[in-house]
Amino acid sequence: MSSRAAEFVVASLIALSLACTFGAPGAAAVPTYSSSFGSEGTGNGQFKHPADVAVNAEGTLWVVDRNNSRIQRFNKKGEYLGQYGSEGSAKGQFSHPAAAALDAEGNLWVADTGNSRIQKFNEAGEYVSKFGSFGSGNGQFNEPEGIAIDLKGNIWIADTYNSRIQKFNSNGEFVKVVGTSGEGALGEPTGIDIGPGGTVWVSDWFNNRVVVFNENGEFVRKFGSFGSGNGQFKRPDALDVDTRGNVWVGDENNSRVQQFNQSGEYIGQFGSEGSGAGQFKFGFPFGIASDSKGNLWIADANNNRVQKWVIPNYVPAYQGSFGTAGSGNGQFGGPLDIAVDAEGNLWVTDFNNDRVQKFTAAGEYLSKFGTAGSGNGQLNGPSGIAIDGSGNIWVADSQNSRMEKFSPKGNYLAQFGSYGVGETGKFVETSGVGIDSKGNIWVSDNLYYWVQQFTSAGAFIRSVGGSSGSGPLEFQSPRGIAVDSPDNIWVADGGNARLQQISATGSFIREAGTVGEAANQLEEPGSVEVKPGGNILVSDRSGRVFEFSPLGEYVTQFGNESPAPGFNEPGGIAVAADGTIFVVDHQNNRVQIWK
Repeated sequence: MSSRAAEFVVASLIALSLACTFGAPGAAAVPTYSSSFGSEGTGNGQFKHPADVAVNAEGTLWVVDRNNSRIQRFNKKGEYLGQYGSEGSAKGQFSHPAAAALDAEGNLWVADTGNSRIQKFNEAGEYVSKFGSFGSGNGQFNEPEGIAIDLKGNIWIADTYNSRIQKFNSNGEFVKVVGTSGEGALGEPTGIDIGPGGTVWVSDWFNNRVVVFNENGEFVRKFGSFGSGNGQFKRPDALDVDTRGNVWVGDENNSRVQQFNQSGEYIGQFGSEGSGAGQFKFGFPFGIASDSKGNLWIADANNNRVQKWVIPNYVPAYQGSFGTAGSGNGQFGGPLDIAVDAEGNLWVTDFNNDRVQKFTAAGEYLSKFGTAGSGNGQLNGPSGIAIDGSGNIWVADSQNSRMEKFSPKGNYLAQFGSYGVGETGKFVETSGVGIDSKGNIWVSDNLYYWVQQFTSAGAFIRSVGGSSGSGPLEFQSPRGIAVDSPDNIWVADGGNARLQQISATGSFIREAGTVGEAANQLEEPGSVEVKPGGNILVSDRSGRVFEFSPLGEYVTQFGNESPAPGFNEPGGIAVAADGTIFVVDHQNNRVQIWK
């Protein structure tokens, strides 16, 4: 009998009840129990120890039905859609699977625990491939119970009884082992998820804590200890990092779910022992998944059901600002856009001062580059800014109708583009900039009706749009650009008061926002940013910042409400790895900080 199974036998003899409480650092509203579906059995929509949940942007759910050795699929109402898998070790069969995760293409990767392997299925539920076998060598497993996929498609596996994490590329090829020594040494890890900046969050089950690694697998921090107090654990199992950076941990033998921020600070908890609505039968709120609307789906294993909890919308709190009007160091003359680099420093385009300034995350001035002119490294009305994977800085030099590239130290490197109306590779007025995972550059033309894509060397790839109008792929003053994890782009279509989402190959996907000033309506959107979890932030002329789901559904907004000082034409938006939001307050010549 494994140590986990033995401990559960003992723990099941204990009665425990914990209140639903929130009110610690960074406290948020209490999640509210909504509904549940499922019952014990082997029929369609029934479960025997559901172990995990995966959810896509449309709200479709995949439930790992562990002791029925199958995957079941449901819609967002909990209505049964289909299933695949059976008991066995052949391709597409399972032996007590424990976890599943979706990749950007919609494939489902399943931790086939009893067979000590990982299997891949397409959206239709058809078997695609597998990797792994029983053992302790590289690429082998001993009953893996957790799986997560990062934005680059890498697969991170909680190799539970080998007490380690293994990383594989998107083809299932072994990359590295993590968590076997030092402060990050693990003891039977279970839950795993990817957080902002590619951080890897792990439920360290036997050690009663959560351990965080960076995207390279290096130890970052740990938190938690044995107990029933706030922030303590009795065998943490399930773990999810939602689109806002909240960390949700299923505290197995305390029959509760606890919430933490990105620093590991306790925020609150919900759940208690039992079989009633919103309760967890002792020892297993097992799997947790959050969707784009802020719902939590929890595999309530010993009650043989899946529970839905709703996280009320909440907005970031104003933290302060930096900058004043002027031309001195740290002052601004109409700042337009902002980007955050890998070290957390901020780069701000200072439009009327024809320069770019660098600041710390606290707003302390560090350096600048650029002077007025049209020569190499000079600027005339810098607008959009983006930073590539090598730390190079790309600046839309709007009045010079070109793009310029600078090193991480601000040294001029290269440029492309010149003035031209409707000519590929040329611009009237460069505006927004976005960089995809391949290093390609997307540029919008504020005074024309298209966006263009270029290689990192400045070679033209394609244009999207080219005609004035309000239909799909038509534009009226396209401005900010942001790139999401599948390399789709979001364009702030300013004159049409909307966002357009466009595929990596230039096809229309959807739009978000409508003309007006109501809760979910935009007024001349200017800048757009994709949060680490996939939600979209957009600023508009009315002095608000909106948040939409990856499907373009309105989530919330902030700005121009007490006690914050308000915006006067908010511009560029940048989100740091810890979730801090920086917003350029254009007419007020400052940058506001929200968290």
